[in-house]
Amino acid sequence: MSYIFYDLETTGTSPAFDQPLQFAAIRTDENFNELDRIEFRCRIAPHILPSPYALAVTGVTPAQLV
Repeated sequence: MSYIFYDLETTGTSPAFDQPLQFAAIRTDENFNELDRIEFRCRIAPHILPSPYALAVTGVTPAQLV
């Protein structure tokens, strides 16, 4: 058996407006030994402006979003 732990960071807190910014996941075995790890940064729509708080939490800079 294995487990997957994931984290999804978004551009803000509005489900109607904000978009995923970053996704990460770790797969472990039943003893919680890490088996795999992935991380993706998502390209956001040009009209979406991430909140300053979202950028601070993820460490993503505005230059990295272009």
